[in-house]
Amino acid sequence: SFRIQYYMHAASIEMEDHLEDHIRRLKMILGRLGLNYKDPRLGSYVITAIISDITGLEAEKNKSTVHKLSTQIEMKRLTGNPTKDITIPGFKTLKLPALPEAGAILAKAKERKPDLLLAKNAYEFAELDRDLASRLIYPNPRLFLYSGREEYTPAGIPFSGSEKESYLRIGLRFPLPIFDRSQANVKRAEADMQFQKALLNYINLNLENDIMLAHQKYKKYYDLALKLERSHSNSHIYMDQMADAFARGRITYFEFKSEHEKWHSLHKEHHDTVMNALEAYGELELAAGFRLEDAQ
Repeated sequence: SFRIQYYMHAASIEMEDHLEDHIRRLKMILGRLGLNYKDPRLGSYVITAIISDITGLEAEKNKSTVHKLSTQIEMKRLTGNPTKDITIPGFKTLKLPALPEAGAILAKAKERKPDLLLAKNAYEFAELDRDLASRLIYPNPRLFLYSGREEYTPAGIPFSGSEKESYLRIGLRFPLPIFDRSQANVKRAEADMQFQKALLNYINLNLENDIMLAHQKYKKYYDLALKLERSHSNSHIYMDQMADAFARGRITYFEFKSEHEKWHSLHKEHHDTVMNALEAYGELELAAGFRLEDAQ
């Protein structure tokens, strides 16, 4: 989705800056030590290791640059405007979307989800068919009206002229399911209604499970992203202090590199967590069937 590409593009820009900061720091150390520096314990290995680390970070930075360009192209494709550049604010200024309560999302999803609405309609029609088959409701009531003249007695003897009577009869006829009800049709309609009811319950339960699972997944990544962001927010200041301590000989290169890799790993983990959170957000929208901003 465009949202994912948008955040990935911002993350690539921020990762470029992060890697450039590490490269700058290592080059600063290299400049202070000089290419001929020999560590008392490790000799020239330290300079070789620093140069190797700079090369590795530059290669990683190039990958981020390529990724940044590819996400820019994809965003242009998604917007249908391949010539216009899309300006992205800094990754740190982008905030993950806040979530409505799961109950609010579920309630709105049940009002809109097409497969659930279709299942409800199918069940209601099946229930109506069952009622028709079992004559729990009475279709086609008939109004009747007719007249005549009594010509014969019940025994079949003709009436004399004065005995003949005219009559008018009017009424409403309902079919009663005492003798003419088809039990096979009733059972078939009942079975179909039960099937549609089970299908409706199945779809409803799946919807509830999908929404609750995606909601919990997003919340887990959301909370972790905030925690990681706080943990490395001032890492650049700390790493500058570590670089200075190494250049002054207070700590070894391995101690400095260990801290460098730890903070770099936290930085990457924060990016990955944000991306995972956005994927979970997309899964939640897909499960709900609408943009979550509409439920705010």
